[in-house]
Amino acid sequence: DLSKADGQKASDGAPARAVPITVRQLEAIVRIAESFAKMRLSDVATQSDVNQAIELFTESTLEAAKQGDIQLEGGSGISERTAMQMIAKRVRLGEFINTATLVREMVYQNLEDLSIRRAITMMIKSGQLEESKQGKRLKRINP
Repeated sequence: DLSKADGQKASDGAPARAVPITVRQLEAIVRIAESFAKMRLSDVATQSDVNQAIELFTESTLEAAKQGDIQLEGGSGISERTAMQMIAKRVRLGEFINTATLVREMVYQNLEDLSIRRAITMMIKSGQLEESKQGKRLKRINP
């Protein structure tokens, strides 16, 4: 099913991004599928259970990637480093900026939205940026 989805994306013209998966994660998908079966009071996991488990895994993995917690395969981190450098040049120490405005300006500079958001997350985690107003505003606090 994963290969069918990748094939469909490729036929739609969208580049398929691989999500690295470890043996532990694969085992987790199996346990999730078994859990879906148990919720139906069945001893056997069906294709539907497996599909739901894969969907749950994929969504949670992609969400973690969007937040910068993991790196999707195919991304070397270069675009995120470039975005971090450009953000550091754009936002002076002590300056506040609207997050949406910053993202828009960086997209205008030909950076990918996802790379910009990952860079912002990494800069927050490293203490270079600080969020306020539920993430709508950023402040540069460290070089």
